[in-house]
Amino acid sequence: MHLPSGPAVDHVVCEAHRRGTDHLDWREVAHRRHQGGVPRAECGSLLQALWVILVADLSMGIDNMLAVGAASHGNLFLLLFGLALSIPFVVFMSNLLSRWMERWPIILWIGAAVLGRVGGEMMITDPWVQGLLNPSKGIEYTVQAFFIVLVCASSKWLVRRRDAGVPAVGPVVLAGPTGQKEGA
Repeated sequence: MHLPSGPAVDHVVCEAHRRGTDHLDWREVAHRRHQGGVPRAECGSLLQALWVILVADLSMGIDNMLAVGAASHGNLFLLLFGLALSIPFVVFMSNLLSRWMERWPIILWIGAAVLGRVGGEMMITDPWVQGLLNPSKGIEYTVQAFFIVLVCASSKWLVRRRDAGVPAVGPVVLAGPTGQKEGA
């Protein structure tokens, strides 16, 4: 079987990573080649693109396990049921999910809010924090609301920076030992 390669493939692989899915649609590659315009490659090679996907899949897998683990609250049945339900859903429905997220961006914001709420809940209901602070239910809900706002606001800020062309991380400048001049 001959698989297509080249800049268009690299772009689609990197686009798949950007959308949070490892589904590669070879029809999209063929369509882009047929249109005559090869989009700029976001990765230098197919090997780099595959590495990006591998790292993304590992991080999303760990994220999925942590989310299901947090939602199960220590119940082994809920943990196993959640993993058995979520893993095939993500694997087989990734293309549909990415289309839904592109069509209805509110899905992304709902997901971000859920992550913020679960993260806040995990922190404030941790046994060590409970023993130290003994927070009331009102404080627990306030912390969850704070993290919902924090995650959504920081996401909005990052999207605006990206759209404005501001790099997420600036260049790192290493200074020499103090007291020495450059070129000395």
